[in-house]
Amino acid sequence: MAKEQRESRERLAKDIRRQIGTQANATFLRRLPVFAINDELPDELNALLGQLDKVERSEGRDRNRA
Repeated sequence: MAKEQRESRERLAKDIRRQIGTQANATFLRRLPVFAINDELPDELNALLGQLDKVERSEGRDRNRA
């Protein structure tokens, strides 16, 4: 990567970190709604999520064997 491009990215990263810490950003973030999981999922959706978990676990075991 060219030195100029690297320095540009470093300046951008520094600027983003500075902006994240501002009072205006903190105020904005406090006003965002809190994200929560709805525990009252329909039975059909719970069943589908259970099937998805089983498939993901079995694929993970298959990958570990290879």
